[in-house]
Amino acid sequence: MRKKSNLDILMIMFGFTFFSGSMLIGQTLSNGLNLKDFILCIFIGGIVLGTFGGILGFISSKTSSDMKSLSIKCFGTRGSYLPSILVGITQVGWYGVGISMFAVPVANILSPNNTFILYLLIIIFGVFMTISTYVGIKSITKVSYIAVFTILIFGTLSIIYALNNKSIDILNSFGLKEKISFITGLEMVIGSYISGSITTPNFTKYGKNPFFIGTICFMAFLIGNGLMIVFGAASNILVGGNDIFDIFTYFGFNILGIIVLGLNIWSSCDNGLYSAGLEFENIFKIEHKIIILILGLLSTLCSYYLYSHFISFLSIMNYTLPPIGIILITNYYFKGDYSKNKINIFNCLAVIIGILSSFLLKIGIPIANSIIITFILSCIGYLYRKFNKN
Repeated sequence: MRKKSNLDILMIMFGFTFFSGSMLIGQTLSNGLNLKDFILCIFIGGIVLGTFGGILGFISSKTSSDMKSLSIKCFGTRGSYLPSILVGITQVGWYGVGISMFAVPVANILSPNNTFILYLLIIIFGVFMTISTYVGIKSITKVSYIAVFTILIFGTLSIIYALNNKSIDILNSFGLKEKISFITGLEMVIGSYISGSITTPNFTKYGKNPFFIGTICFMAFLIGNGLMIVFGAASNILVGGNDIFDIFTYFGFNILGIIVLGLNIWSSCDNGLYSAGLEFENIFKIEHKIIILILGLLSTLCSYYLYSHFISFLSIMNYTLPPIGIILITNYYFKGDYSKNKINIFNCLAVIIGILSSFLLKIGIPIANSIIITFILSCIGYLYRKFNKN
């Protein structure tokens, strides 16, 4: 496996976290939270996402292992199907959501209320992104380089332009609409890209310096994802939108808005489809590139449905993915290797119970409950196996 430069990994990870879905979260947070709670949610949520992504990035770079390889070591050859199903489905879902996040606003510009144009754009964009992912990590890297600089430059310029042309006290415009609790806001930030932080190993396995790669991943999820949430909040307050695309179109810069939106979504969605391909390859033992074509087709066909049920999808991800990340991390610390076993029942049960605790426990923070319970069960399982050997 050929390693990539630190700059390549930096671009890939920031391109991965520059996702329009997080801007939707920014709209909701800015409507329901005051400025202080808004900043705290982004910071604390970013720390959680960055910690998962950073530690897994370090482990992956150090061992040159992707998500599939780490899962097999943790759960066994058949047990690894559990994380592969959960992560694979969510990544395909993100891909499908992303396609419609591009197609819907662009269709509204070209021909409002025209269903044919909408679905035509969904198919075209889905096909192009699937082909890009099919090419592989080289294509993902090139798209990331273009997207990261374009989004940073034009996203920032769009907000500055809007501030200079709108008489709005942006600092006192938070929390004036549908109120939400701080806990709800925090869960939304974590859910905005927990699936991305868990799949970090699929890209950081190409990294050369584990400590630097871990730091890159931490900063990407803290700053990159956080910046997208801020962009969404700024768009909401300044022009009543939920994306920097809305700022561009509000002032008549439609073409530029379409380009930035397309690159924004492309740079994260191709990563998601690439990760989903690895997960389903583990289950069905079909070549990665063939799986990508199949998943690209299915998620494109289901794109608008996923887009229409975005918040529900986020809620499911909140509860199912953090336990997987905890198991991957603790198993590395305990130096566990169950790749010769069919199933590690302890780790599988820990994940299942951790997920259920999020739904069933009525105290505390659901995501925190799942993380803590999964960690405790994982440690108990390790100690049980250790004493049994002795």
